[in-house]
Amino acid sequence: MVHVKQMQRRIRQIKNKKCYIDIFRIIRNDNIEHTINSNGVFFNLTPLPQNTLDDIDNTLKRYEQKQTTKGSKQKAEKTKAI
Repeated sequence: MVHVKQMQRRIRQIKNKKCYIDIFRIIRNDNIEHTINSNGVFFNLTPLPQNTLDDIDNTLKRYEQKQTTKGSKQKAEKTKAI
């Protein structure tokens, strides 16, 4: 089960625009009510069905894993350069 507060925090920490787009696709495909304005896309996580929350969680995990792998590679490259 996904905790909504934790998911909100994780979404706020995203630096990758493609991840935001993937989350929006999930919201749109599941016909979740949302609003769009010049500041972005907004939706309420609280009433979302569990399968939608799980899809968003899996997307976040995939991007977090990519960031961790990317960070590890950059550290290794810095170590080699020294």
